[in-house]
Amino acid sequence: MALSDILLSTYTDPPTRVFKTAWFRRAANKIEISDVTLCRRIRQAQRISIGNLGGGVVKIRLKNNLYRSIVLTDYGHLWIYVHLYAKQDSANIKASELSDFRKLAILYQRSSATNINIAVSNGDLFEICHDEEANIQKQGVGSDS
Repeated sequence: MALSDILLSTYTDPPTRVFKTAWFRRAANKIEISDVTLCRRIRQAQRISIGNLGGGVVKIRLKNNLYRSIVLTDYGHLWIYVHLYAKQDSANIKASELSDFRKLAILYQRSSATNINIAVSNGDLFEICHDEEANIQKQGVGSDS
């Protein structure tokens, strides 16, 4: 057996970790968007590339398309909900906001797991799914809140 075969057979993808910032948590709670819904939307975004604004920024529609969320990602295992706004208030984010979100995405992409865990411990980030499928099964079936 070749070395590459051995390495590939023992490699397992790290689980997807999904977070929301403290600000996003407050905003989502006000309009009753559940963590189950947020986790499901990430799973959908992973399967079909929708709302990709480039540079680690993804726009995800929520609550029957009444709200938009901005998620920062490494397009793999790290997804962070950072911004939420009503579609009626703005159809899209401004170019300057997108630029700022892309810069922030780079910082998160370069962060170690230890730094992410420190942000969780400090209350700056809240982990809402880690190995998302297991969490959804534990929390039960939810609607598009």
